Amino acid sequence: MSTTAIMRCLYYLPAFFAAVDAIVLFRRKLHREVPWFATYLIFAAVSLTVLGVLFELHNPAVNFFGGWIADLVLVTLATLFILEGWQNLLHEYPAVKRLGTIVVIVVALVLLIIAAVTAPYGASTYDIMSYVVVKVTIIGMRSARFVLVGLIVSFFAFTTYLALSWKHFQFGILLGYGLYCAASLACKAYQTKMMGAGIFIQIGVIDSTAYILTLILWLTYLLRSESSRPTPLIPPTAKADLEHWNEALSDLMNKKPEKANVD
Repeated sequence: MSTTAIMRCLYYLPAFFAAVDAIVLFRRKLHREVPWFATYLIFAAVSLTVLGVLFELHNPAVNFFGGWIADLVLVTLATLFILEGWQNLLHEYPAVKRLGTIVVIVVALVLLIIAAVTAPYGASTYDIMSYVVVKVTIIGMRSARFVLVGLIVSFFAFTTYLALSWKHFQFGILLGYGLYCAASLACKAYQTKMMGAGIFIQIGVIDSTAYILTLILWLTYLLRSESSRPTPLIPPTAKADLEHWNEALSDLMNKKPEKANVD
């Protein structure tokens, strides 16, 4: 297969699967539960199609900057639907939800500090000015993927501690994106070391394949939920424990300090 044909596949195949996922999501009216995820799928399908058309124009600069702008928007939307998953998880339990929000903020701050400290490493192979923009964009995307992977890992650690079921489609959304982020993070880390036209194509094939597998995983979760009885977000076995947690945390947060007795 020629390089041109491979590049077309890298754009149009993910766009196709993203469109299929969006259709199934809207068909089941699940977009009301996960509006940011629905927006992400629509933008992914449209932007990848547009990038495929731009590739046909044979203008590397336009294609490069267009691709990074699309990636920036997609990462922003991904961050929003990850936070959306946290919010949907415990919307019935405000005290536990507040605790989860604190966990997210702490984890995000720690990950941002680590990403900032490690940003200069692994990007010193080339010092040619023509590679400066490429390095900055790759390192920025690598740092963003690192933070998102950390947030998703903390999400599953938190939900595992609360004994929540992973069968609900919202867990599938975060699981799929977490696996893709891990693969993409490895690609970005390797890409900062090895610059060149050949490596971009190789990394693109790996990244696109991981993304297609993620889209297929999302589709599997959506179709499985459609063909069977909907899986509750919070199973009965964990509901009682969460209610006790919520009551205890509510009492703790609403407890007012006793005033000291004045003689």
